[in-house]
Amino acid sequence: TLEELRYLTQGAAGLNIRHDISSTFGLEYYGQAGHRHYTNSDRRTTASDSTGAEYQSGVTMRARVDDNQLASLLLRGTRTIAEKQSQSQQIIQFGGSYTVDLGSAVTPMERPVVVTLSGLYSSVHYDAADPTIDPTIRRHDHRLDGRLITSVGLTDWLSFVFTGELTRNYSSLPNFQYNNSGVSASFAASF
Repeated sequence: TLEELRYLTQGAAGLNIRHDISSTFGLEYYGQAGHRHYTNSDRRTTASDSTGAEYQSGVTMRARVDDNQLASLLLRGTRTIAEKQSQSQQIIQFGGSYTVDLGSAVTPMERPVVVTLSGLYSSVHYDAADPTIDPTIRRHDHRLDGRLITSVGLTDWLSFVFTGELTRNYSSLPNFQYNNSGVSASFAASF
């Protein structure tokens, strides 16, 4: 029904400041404040427990190693204050990426090949135990994400993109522990 589509209404405002300190080094800061309103439904009877404010901030450092290589590090924090304390959480994330432009020498079509390897560590701590899951254990998750993206130029405007991803989530609650992996292939067009 149309009412089911009103599961989440949200709004936010933020600020993004980018400062290039030199031609090879730059910093970027962002901050955002928002509000999320969840609506209960027949299938999601406790969705409104997650309604509340969310605050995010982070900093990214970018360094150009040479003309064909770019490295970046990020530190990000998120604080969610929900109606139910068991849905309130704080997230600290630390990650990095390394991009190499292999140029056109590695393909027979002499088109650019760009490879990016990235990783992200996330630490999630909930404010209170969730009585619907386990009223005695407060949830804490530690998550590792890795991604390898390879983009091969086919024409001036079309590229083939291959992505491999791996996620490991370790949790204080066994039903939230999981391992995911996946691969995808797609085409990207630039006009």
